[in-house]
Amino acid sequence: HSIAPSIDGVCRRFTALMHELVRKGYEVVLFTLEDEPQDLPAGVRFHTIKHTYIAAYPGKKVGQPSRENLSIIYNALKREKPDILHIASDSMSFFFTFPALILGTPVVASFHTDLKMLGEATGTSWFAVQCALAKERWDSCLVDSCATTSESFRAKLRTQGVECEHVIRTAVDISLFNPSKASPDVRSTLTFSDPHPDTFLAVFVGRLSPEKRISFMHRVVQALGPHAYLAVIGDGLEAPTLSALHSQSNSLYCRPGFVSHEDLAVIYASSDVHVSASDFETLGNTVLEAHACGVPVCVTRAQGFCNTVAEGDGGDGLMFAPGDAADAVAQLRRLRGDAALRRRLGEAGRQKVERHNTIASVADDLLAWYARGAARRAARPAGSVAWACVHLTWSILFTALTFACYQLLTWAMGLRSEPVRARRMAAAVERAVERGAAA
Repeated sequence: HSIAPSIDGVCRRFTALMHELVRKGYEVVLFTLEDEPQDLPAGVRFHTIKHTYIAAYPGKKVGQPSRENLSIIYNALKREKPDILHIASDSMSFFFTFPALILGTPVVASFHTDLKMLGEATGTSWFAVQCALAKERWDSCLVDSCATTSESFRAKLRTQGVECEHVIRTAVDISLFNPSKASPDVRSTLTFSDPHPDTFLAVFVGRLSPEKRISFMHRVVQALGPHAYLAVIGDGLEAPTLSALHSQSNSLYCRPGFVSHEDLAVIYASSDVHVSASDFETLGNTVLEAHACGVPVCVTRAQGFCNTVAEGDGGDGLMFAPGDAADAVAQLRRLRGDAALRRRLGEAGRQKVERHNTIASVADDLLAWYARGAARRAARPAGSVAWACVHLTWSILFTALTFACYQLLTWAMGLRSEPVRARRMAAAVERAVERGAAA
């Protein structure tokens, strides 16, 4: 799984769950792409998988489908003897499923990313996207149980041939993410020490990449007029572009880099609203973190956000049509001009998280899914497991071969060089801005 210092919702979600599982007395072993993973609970052992980068998404680590990694995974599983193996469906999933089947370890898989929309946002070829979707379908057939993060994405996966038996609830540490963490000093920093009583602070938290449509959100906040600011918290492909705009005159605070959970909670609690213009989120982990801090949210009416945010009377947030700048501006103006509305939405969000998203209850829900996955493995006919092993043998060879060909082609075309990578990154940002402007 993603883990700190990586910056994304999956990282924060599973870090919190690892801490809770260890607190409950379970042993946890982590496979990670990080050489020095951060924020791990005491006693967690980790194994580092060799990683690489792809030209289509420079800066994002991906597991390298290689014989060396297959050996690392097999030997680690043989030594650790886990009762269950939880994998994220990605380029490396075959390399976990195969040794687990050989060693008799039950495997469950979770689907966190909308690969189709991500491919479209990053300009990935149609063929590559279809290959990724086909691999997801095979993953779902080979493992013992599948899960995802929201009912809306579960329905979308079903149309793509992936059947998920479980929806993983998102855990939020409500003692950490708490309204009491608000800090006037942090708020002053994020608003460039603007003393005006009408100062309004919107915060985006997450990966700084084109599909998040941060530039669109920046223009929306600028349209609110004087003394309105957008604080962008995170790191990623768009970091150089956004940090270059960091200034009070641009109404944008952006100092890219890893932010600890403790500091993140303070940032949320010190803001007026959490915002996101992304329309491909499978859940929207940041919404729940903002809710836990008693902060209202204003996000797109799309994908997982529709399962996370309740609109209307008794709701806990406001939503706008994807790509509709006028609608987004109107919703934020409502919040800016109505402190009572902000307070009511924030309190409703906090209450919802306290009822459904505490770490203890989500960990119990996850363990119940693990038990069902293990039971399904025990009930699988020997012939089914043998067929899966045969299929995985050629699947691993095919994956490794195609990945090697891809790397060779990108090397031959010069796409792995830093100057060209930077130009690709800039072009991706420009495309995202153009799409937002057209919308």
